[in-house]
Amino acid sequence: MKQILIVGLLAMFSGFFACNTQSNPTIADVPQIQPNQESEPVNTKNKQPVLVELFTSQGCSSCPPADRVLTQLETEQPNPNAEIITLSLHVDYWDRIGWKDPFSSALFSQRQAVYGQAFNLGSNYTPQMVVDGQKEFVGSSMENAKKAITDSTKTVKATVELQSAENSLKVKISDIPKHENATIFLAVAEDNLSSNVTRGENSGKKLAHTSVVRELKSIGLVTAQQNSFATEATVQIQPDWKKENLKFVVFVQDLSLHVDYWDRIGWKDPFSSALFSQRQAVYGQAFNLGSNYTPQMVVDGQKEFVGSSMENAKKAITDSTKTVKATVELQSAENSLKVKISDIPKHENATIFLAVAEDNLSSNVTRGENSGKKLAHTSVVRELKSIGLVTAQQNSFATEATVQIQPDWKKENLKFVVFVQENGTRKILGVNRTGAM
Repeated sequence: MKQILIVGLLAMFSGFFACNTQSNPTIADVPQIQPNQESEPVNTKNKQPVLVELFTSQGCSSCPPADRVLTQLETEQPNPNAEIITLSLHVDYWDRIGWKDPFSSALFSQRQAVYGQAFNLGSNYTPQMVVDGQKEFVGSSMENAKKAITDSTKTVKATVELQSAENSLKVKISDIPKHENATIFLAVAEDNLSSNVTRGENSGKKLAHTSVVRELKSIGLVTAQQNSFATEATVQIQPDWKKENLKFVVFVQDLSLHVDYWDRIGWKDPFSSALFSQRQAVYGQAFNLGSNYTPQMVVDGQKEFVGSSMENAKKAITDSTKTVKATVELQSAENSLKVKISDIPKHENATIFLAVAEDNLSSNVTRGENSGKKLAHTSVVRELKSIGLVTAQQNSFATEATVQIQPDWKKENLKFVVFVQENGTRKILGVNRTGAM
């Protein structure tokens, strides 16, 4: 079985951004702080942190029991040797069947799809629980959850320290155990959420939720040679999130086996990522395609075709020039990018993405279908991450995103692309790019 290993994690509560800190000693032991005052660093060494992810949906009648199991794990902490850190990720593929889950996201469906590949599952299902990226089972099974958590307490993990200031989170990770290339994720989760469901399989029920993921984003990468990491991540609280119910979870995940679907056929593309396969799969669903294929080109999230067709590309681009888009302004500084977006046209909830792309790359292919060829590439995406969200009511957005340049990227060949994409339709609402910092 392929493994997607969690090699370190920690959670802290949102009181760190407010006057009255509410801290659970099983999660983090931190003093109260005042607004605009930095907290003391947070870490824990008495218990082994274990990440429990639940893929769920308000549209699924089997999910409420699993939601209750997750709540019990979070509130009761049944394992004396574990610091159980929970995340509830609401998938979006149930949204087409009667009820649209207000907490759902295609990003979470994509994440679940990666686990599906790793566990050799034929398809996604709900409720699914995944413990430390290593074991999966039906999410309503408390017995399986307790056993998997117990097994995970035996795994050595990195030390993760978190220190918060106003609208930012300082992250320091040390003693990362032996690993392949890994990604550092930041999840913003909210407790005490509920919905009165009026349609679908759970019609007439009031559903309560714990640890609902409001945002999940990458805040950095560590290569196989690195055993430590430090950054300061921007945290943007949306108006409809209750600060007193928020918590911030940082985890390091070994993504060495997140390869795309061609990597198993003779040649491993050095620029491939399962994250890009996931993104393509979302487009496949949107375009009602039976499966992914390459080369596929997508223009403005609205038209797709075989990527070798210049004629189709020109036509799609011409059509897209008729669409009104937001104004995206970018200003780069050392290791950061200031983003200002205004005049966003009428839209549904949307995500702001930052892509770091590199030109003038090439590879000498020694195996597979292109064996013996030297392949040259332009605009190769080195990193793609979410840097913010805009609700249907917002027509502007601003942030400063951290950009971490990896040692093997050539700065002079890099470009930074920021785009706003509607979550439901996948439509691109605005886009701009800037050169190397």
